[in-house]
Amino acid sequence: MTELNVKRVPTATSPDKRRRGPSALLGAGVLVAGLALVGTGLSFSYGPANAQSNAQSSDELQVAELTGGEITPIPIRPPLNAPMSFADLVERVSPAVVSVTVQQAPPEFVQGQVPPGLPFPFGDMLPRGPQGPGGPGGPGGGGGTSQGSGFAISGEGHIVTNNHVVGNGVEFTVTLADGTELEAELIGTDPATDLAVLRVQPEEPLPYVRFAEDGDLRVGDWVVAVGNPFGLGGTVTAGIVSARGRDLNNTAYNDFIQIDAPINSGNSGGPTFDLRGRVIGVNTLIFSPSGGNVGIGFAIPSEVAASVIEQIIENGSVRRGWLGVQIQPIDEDVAASLGLDEAQGAIVVQVIEDTPAERAGFEQGDVVLAVNGISVEDNLDLTRRIGALRPGEATDFLLWRDGEEQRITATLDLREDPNAVEDPVEDLPPGKDGGQPVPQEALPGVSLLPSQTGEGVTVVAVVPNSEAQEKGIRAGNLILTVSGNPVSTPDEVAAQVAAAEAEGRSAVLLLLRDGPQERFVALRLETDEG
Repeated sequence: MTELNVKRVPTATSPDKRRRGPSALLGAGVLVAGLALVGTGLSFSYGPANAQSNAQSSDELQVAELTGGEITPIPIRPPLNAPMSFADLVERVSPAVVSVTVQQAPPEFVQGQVPPGLPFPFGDMLPRGPQGPGGPGGPGGGGGTSQGSGFAISGEGHIVTNNHVVGNGVEFTVTLADGTELEAELIGTDPATDLAVLRVQPEEPLPYVRFAEDGDLRVGDWVVAVGNPFGLGGTVTAGIVSARGRDLNNTAYNDFIQIDAPINSGNSGGPTFDLRGRVIGVNTLIFSPSGGNVGIGFAIPSEVAASVIEQIIENGSVRRGWLGVQIQPIDEDVAASLGLDEAQGAIVVQVIEDTPAERAGFEQGDVVLAVNGISVEDNLDLTRRIGALRPGEATDFLLWRDGEEQRITATLDLREDPNAVEDPVEDLPPGKDGGQPVPQEALPGVSLLPSQTGEGVTVVAVVPNSEAQEKGIRAGNLILTVSGNPVSTPDEVAAQVAAAEAEGRSAVLLLLRDGPQERFVALRLETDEG
């Protein structure tokens, strides 16, 4: 199988200066440091099929004066059978899009600003100095200059861009659509979502745009990206929304939009618009084995960006809520073992002491089904929900406990590390078990003995290629509970398995301890077939 590279989009250097590209993601090819990307598209409507519609007046698509103040959405009603043009949309929104030039600190003072989760070698692909390696900005040299994109969200001069565009920067210059250059101040950043806010002091109010708020973006909607690729300011590309809800494994707080509008180095931080001129996404990454555009780009969705930007403007940083639990996803076997109709929600593996979760009464084995009345899809969805809430907020949770729904309220604390997630528990890879496996009938594929400490039951062998081995159970693991009940002997395990079978469960839930980590595993129960 061919291995793909996920790379971060590089921020473009000035035309007369060279730079190193950004970093990448997932061992595949997501570039960050100068991209443009996805948005929340809006479908357009056609007029009735008659001559009057075809003769539609151009006044219906009239462009407002491009002066200071909010750029309001426009109706999109192209004449029937006429070719679609983005010219009116582009003329309306382009004055709010800017180029961002960053003077970077020397490498010896650079702390990694690449969004978290990007593996080697892409972590070293951010812009370097104008003379490349060995020159200013390269190893042993001084700082370099790099360029990205941004857009105004207020007449007073607030500019949205990417954290990786401004990262390591010491001086910032914003170039408006008319060529005016303004010095900018960095208000704050959020590395976890790769967002940042600059502030300029314009002589006149800036034209500005707004984030889409209604969440009606659909796969297949038209989108338009505007930015500064390769230092070529005011560049416009168009495409469609290719996918939504992309998880790139580099952050728990983003849920990316994928678009095919061409974006390249220098587009990072720029906006992607729907057909009404609303910002549906902030361009951030591209997927590219070669480093150039291949039609796969990613944008931070407006619903994520709007909340983060608001906090940065208010506080200079993002204050994320913290519940204080370790969680893991629920598969069909875990759901069956708990009596749930579907694999939905997140299961609590551990409740951390002296946290909002402990004070509210959360228990190990609880399944979080909903937060503030909105269903939770999985552990990542729960992490994003909690992170989006403010510390001090009283938050309502719908739990599944002991076969019944329960409601509980917790007041969230401030997460000390604003870039950390709500403590997901990683699945453990299968390991080699020693000795001759002797499966026990009540627990398929696993041989058990009482533990030497009296706590739990020790796994002494696992049948090769069994479900137990596939799910990471290995010799030396401790089984602490079965179906939520503590066990200390193999007979107690067998009794709990028999009870689960008597209740008609198709799987049984185990709480395992592997070194310092605990996690849940569900094993399917054997059934007699006649």
